[in-house]
Amino acid sequence: MRKKIVIIGNGPSLNNIDMHFLKNTDTISYNRAYIAYKHWGFNPTYYMAIDRNAIFSYLSDVKKLISSNKIKHFFFRDIYKNILPKETNNLTYFHIGEHSNFNPNLADLGMFWNVAAVSIQILYSLGYRKFLLIGIDGNYLPNKAVKEVESKYDLISLEDNDLNHFTNNYYGKGIKYTRPNNSKFLNGWNQLSNQIQNMDIEIINSSLNSSVNCFKKMSFYNAWKWYEQ
Repeated sequence: MRKKIVIIGNGPSLNNIDMHFLKNTDTISYNRAYIAYKHWGFNPTYYMAIDRNAIFSYLSDVKKLISSNKIKHFFFRDIYKNILPKETNNLTYFHIGEHSNFNPNLADLGMFWNVAAVSIQILYSLGYRKFLLIGIDGNYLPNKAVKEVESKYDLISLEDNDLNHFTNNYYGKGIKYTRPNNSKFLNGWNQLSNQIQNMDIEIINSSLNSSVNCFKKMSFYNAWKWYEQ
């Protein structure tokens, strides 16, 4: 049986999934997803972050998450080396190169413009070949209750009205983050899909109304049956 994992995105469609199904399988989640772990009833196997802005808004939370020892392994972009603990047997830094070529080498990962797509390269290096996507929605809506900081790409939320994630306080009041880009998000997934066509990788997307159409879509019920095979 090939090694399999559920990729847990943070889109609104996550609210349509019975997360208790995932308690006893390998999973990976990202960024501020930890605010839902108690509700899910489990911690993921892996945690990963690449955003150059958002982590600074919840840095203390991430440090507590690392020290809790409830997650098997953490993966962080190397731009965080000066603000997070040193590498250990359960914390690894990786570098994203200035290219979009699928590369499971953690010293030179391809940039696919969203953390979940980038993570497939790392998971592939760990032996995973079967991937079930949930909460991978895209369809980012503009948030008017924001303030631009260093540039138009760097935002701070002024209210708890996040429509693009599973809860309205995901990027809630006071959280700094990078402006979502639908085009880059979709291009990243499309590029990834094109590059892995001849590889021993299967990906099913069970995210309701996802804008990512480059993988076969199934309802979560049917996708879960496929996943368990």
